[in-house]
Amino acid sequence: MSAALWQNSGIQANRRRPRRRQHNLEKFMQLKRVAEANLPTPVG
Repeated sequence: MSAALWQNSGIQANRRRPRRRQHNLEKFMQLKRVAEANLPTPVG
């Protein structure tokens, strides 16, 4: 039950936040992922 409440509050907080900021964050994360995929990463 507490998990459902937490999920609900998270959704409400997301709705209040400006959408453009969220989109920019997703774009940044995608670019970061691509950059990490292209770079040779050390194991561990």
